[in-house]
Parts: sequence; C-alpha cells; structure tokens
Amino acid sequence: MADLSGFKQPLSAIVEWAGATGHSFALVGGLAVSSHAEPRSTQDIDVLLVSIDEPDELLVSLRPYGFQEFFKESVEIATRSSVLVLLHASSQVKVDVMLARLPIEEDFVGEAQQVPFAGVTVPVITVEHLVLMKLLASRPRDEADVHELVAANPDMDRRKVKRLAAELAEMIEMPELMDQAVRFLGS
Repeated sequence: MADLSGFKQPLSAIVEWAGATGHSFALVGGLAVSSHAEPRSTQDIDVLLVSIDEPDELLVSLRPYGFQEFFKESVEIATRSSVLVLLHASSQVKVDVMLARLPIEEDFVGEAQQVPFAGVTVPVITVEHLVLMKLLASRPRDEADVHELVAANPDMDRRKVKRLAAELAEMIEMPELMDQAVRFLGS
C-alpha cells in the first residue's frame, strides 16, 4: 500500500485556501485513483479547479498558503496550457492545478464526493469522471489506471462514461476518445 501521509499538509493548505477564497476544486490524477482503487504511488497532487481567475491571480492568492511556482515560467505556461504547476514549499510536494475551461469539467468538480484522504477531507472526482479524464489523457500510466479503476469498480456507470465520452469527443473534435471508451468499457 502506498504511503500517502506526505500529502496531508499540502492537501490541508488547498482545502483551507479554497474555503477562504470560495474556489471549487476536486482531486484528480493519482490520488483520485488511490481513493477509487488500490492506493498507488504518486509524487504529486493533481487538482481540477473551477476559477475565473487568471493564473497569475491564482498564484498570488495561493502564496499565503505556502505555494510557489514550480518553474520560473509556471504562470506563462499555465496561460497557454491551463495547468498551473506549483510547489508546496514546506512539504516540497508538486501540485498541478488544472483550470477547468469546459462546462463538463465544471460538472466534474460540482459532482465530486467528499472523501477522507491522508487525514484531510477533500472533494474527489467521481470514478466515472476520472475514467473519462484518464481516457482523454491516454498515456500508458493513464491506461493502466483505467484498467485498475474498471476492475475495482464493477458497479461504475459505464453508460454514463460512454455518453460523456461521446459528448466530449464531439465538443473537442476528438473522435478517438469514443473508441478508447469502447475499448476499455465494451460496446
């Protein structure tokens, strides 16, 4: 079992920041996989954030909670990629803040479930939404995560994942997303 205790301090800081600023977020990535399946090793925290703030404004608001740029160009990169890469200074944990830019991503955050995690209660994306995000990323680690999530969650709403995959595939003009969903979830 993976030791997730090193994430308590940065997760607490994110929860405190979100509460103080009114931002909505959900855990995605490896920590979310660990909450829906067998805990696995991960080196960072990935969050999906609903915000109208620009990356430089987010960084300013996160600094008092112990966050700083991971790269000197983190804000510039986030302006192009919608991912603000931060470092929680005291714990030295990297945090990828993915900025929700599509309505479907806002739904992912809005439907997140509160889960006790590393001693902190945090919103975690649903397994159906996580599978969809992993299918979209489609890297070898993501594909392994999809296999693990599907195996660990036999009651997962596969029809919902396929329906959302079809909607997202059309929205972002990526028809292969639907092929991926069928490959992993069946027709």
